[in-house]
Parts: sequence; C-alpha cells; structure tokens
Amino acid sequence: MRIIRKPIDVIAIFKRGEQPVPARVRMEVDGQEIVAKVDRIIKIQRVKNVGKGEIVYTCQSRINSVDRIYELKFLLDVIEWSLYKI
Repeated sequence: MRIIRKPIDVIAIFKRGEQPVPARVRMEVDGQEIVAKVDRIIKIQRVKNVGKGEIVYTCQSRINSVDRIYELKFLLDVIEWSLYKI
C-alpha cells in the first residue's frame, strides 16, 4: 500500500454512543474518481497522533472488479475523512 493522505467524501453511519462506520466512499486515485461501497471493515483502531485523536479504518471494497484494501482516517478534531493508504 502506498500513502495518499487526501481528503475524501464519505457516507457514514453514526449511532449514539458508538464511533462512525463508513458505508460509501468517493475518492480520486491515479486521476480517476472512484465511488465504492465499503464491503468489509477489517480493523478499527483509535490512534493519538501529535495529540490529535484519529480513528483508522482498514477497509475492503471491490474497485474496478478487483478487491482492494485501503485505510481511511477519521480526524476527530476537524471531523474530516481522508484516504490514508491504498
């Protein structure tokens, strides 16, 4: 996986008392815009990076007929999603 660190659009499910769960993502990879359903969340971990809270999601989606694994970050202080690795 290579590091991307780009802001992306995410449709997420928020439940009271729980952390958000990504359902769909819209991202740009190699100049191509991709809209994909998050098929599986492999791992979720809370991380503190330079004193800022983050939730890192390792996800799997079918992109262009290929199952791809990637990492999303939800930045708690600015309430923003980013594509971290793909």
